[in-house]
Order: sequence, then C-alpha cells, then structure tokens
Amino acid sequence: MLALSIVSYFFSYGQEPADYFGDRCTGTWEGTMYLSEGGKIKDSLTVTFEVKKKEEAKAWTWRTTYSGRPEKIVKDYVLKLVDASSGSYVIDEGDGILLNCYLFGQRLFSTFSVGDNLLTANYQLSKDGLYFEVTSSRREESTGDGSIYNYSVLHVQNVLLTRS
Repeated sequence: MLALSIVSYFFSYGQEPADYFGDRCTGTWEGTMYLSEGGKIKDSLTVTFEVKKKEEAKAWTWRTTYSGRPEKIVKDYVLKLVDASSGSYVIDEGDGILLNCYLFGQRLFSTFSVGDNLLTANYQLSKDGLYFEVTSSRREESTGDGSIYNYSVLHVQNVLLTRS
C-alpha cells in the first residue's frame, strides 16, 4: 500500500487538474441581467456570454455582449490562469487593465476599485447555470476607533446565464 501511495504521489506531483474554471464555463450562455439601485430593479439587459479555449495555454476568451439598448456593448476579455494551486486567475481587459480573480470552489471572485467605487464581481457555476453578479459600493465615514469603514452598496447587476 505504501508503494502505491509513493507511485501515486510521483505521478500526481506537479500535475495540474484536468480542467479549470474556464474549461467548465466553455460555451455560449444567455440570460437577462437585472440592474438594481436602492434595492429596486431599475432596468434589464439581454446578456450573451461566450467562453472559448484559446490557443494560448490556460487562457479563455471571456466575452460578454450586452443587448437591449440602441447599441450593443461588447466586453471582449481574456481569462488567464495564473496559479492552479492557489486558484489564482486574471481577467485581461486588453488595454493594460488586469483584474485579479480567485477561485473558491465553483466561485470566481474579483474585487477592485474604479475611482471612488469598490466593485466586487463573482461568477458561480451551479446546476442551474452560471450566476454572474457585480456590486458597486462607496466608502462611508469611519466608525469606532476610525479604523473600520463601511461601504454603501449603490448598484447590483446580476444575471443567471444558461447554456444556449
């Protein structure tokens, strides 16, 4: 039994999982994104999300198309694996902007700021589909001894995408 464990260790050491989050998301997804403000839905958009393995190792096309306005908006990004052992990815927006992402189970998280706004984005795979949500918030006054800050949630965008 010990020999089998040692052999198994040497064959698995340094090998990465057979699939990655990008692989599990591969395909075309569609859904309706709801845009909420102040706890109320203010608008909605049709979303198409396309994920395709790129020739570049451990990278996937990560394209989101927003419809329902006079003009379509296309966000043509690339998801890249940085380190499989830590679940570290990056979304490359293609213009020098790189968003760090972290995989926990079936959820990919990213937190970043744009100006004074803090944004949190996450993608969660489930049996129902791929849930995508972005929240934006703004820092409020400190509380207590001044080292704790609350963030007021200003907007929530969410969509449950299903494979088409």
